[in-house]
Amino acid sequence: MIIINGKFLAQQITGVQRVATEIVKRIDKYDEFVTKNHVMLLSPKGSRLLQLHNIEHIVKGKLSPLWEYTYLTKEVAKRRANCFSFSSGFPLLCKNGIYYLHDISEIANPEYFSRHFRMLYSNLNRYLEKNVGIKIVTNSEFSKSEIVRYFPGFAGRITVVYCGWEHLSDLKPNDEIMSKLGVENGRYFLTVAGPTKHKNIQIILETAKNRENDMFLVVGKRPEKRVFGEVDVSIEQQIDKLGNVRFTGYLDDSELLSLMQHARALIFPSLYEGFGLPALEAIYCNTPILLSDIPVFRELYGDVATFFNPHNASDLLDKIDNIRAIDPYSRENILMTYTWDNCVKKIIDLWNNSTAINT
Repeated sequence: MIIINGKFLAQQITGVQRVATEIVKRIDKYDEFVTKNHVMLLSPKGSRLLQLHNIEHIVKGKLSPLWEYTYLTKEVAKRRANCFSFSSGFPLLCKNGIYYLHDISEIANPEYFSRHFRMLYSNLNRYLEKNVGIKIVTNSEFSKSEIVRYFPGFAGRITVVYCGWEHLSDLKPNDEIMSKLGVENGRYFLTVAGPTKHKNIQIILETAKNRENDMFLVVGKRPEKRVFGEVDVSIEQQIDKLGNVRFTGYLDDSELLSLMQHARALIFPSLYEGFGLPALEAIYCNTPILLSDIPVFRELYGDVATFFNPHNASDLLDKIDNIRAIDPYSRENILMTYTWDNCVKKIIDLWNNSTAINT
């Protein structure tokens, strides 16, 4: 039996929740696999409901930081099940399963995260490292190399499964968001980022200050006090002074799709990423991408992106008027390679071919 950790269904959809949602929806299509392994989805009360036809969805317990270590752990133990979990937590005493480890930013870049947050995920990874029956999947060769560098016990049991874009193909863009935000087609630069320090919003502010006639939209919350630590007060002051930077807050998928399709370009200034799903979404929309020059972006999008030094606003200013259009041939290759269907096929193969998991 396989129990999927459905905690992501009780959380707001960002990158991790998007990945989990799309993978579960596509595992559900493998009816023979689901039936043979009695795949079940367990989530907290108040969770979103997915349109599933084969996977049984059970709701138990109130969402909390300890949900995986109480309700999920009890259910896995009671049913003697394996577990599939998405970078949130893993049930105690479970020795077999798959853990989707997106990246280890909190280990590689400790200055961006609180001590409590670092300790929580470091301890989890150490636990997973000791249990050889738990396989690891991640979303790029860069992330794989980083994970093995810090946790060598994962070597030999980590598989790269790229993210996909198909979640956009069935969406109808909601162009009302354009008038709501007061922006016009091709007259703004788009950034999709949360308020955490490694997302590097500071460089967007510095660029906007020198391009007063351009609009910069940031899909996400304004920087604020969070688990990741104190926000530099100067950033808040800069935002207040700039009239050409707008934080949209959370948007639904159809609104984000519309903004992505009509943007002059996507600017992705992160200092550290495991994959960078907004870049792939922009490629699907045929929107030019201006990416920070970091290894993972070179690996995944080197054939289509314009790169800039994420530590140098002057370099971004130099590149912003010379963003290359997306080459159709390269775009086609990327969209054929990075798909949710390919991702799930590899995960299914991993389950089927792993004697440790199937015991």
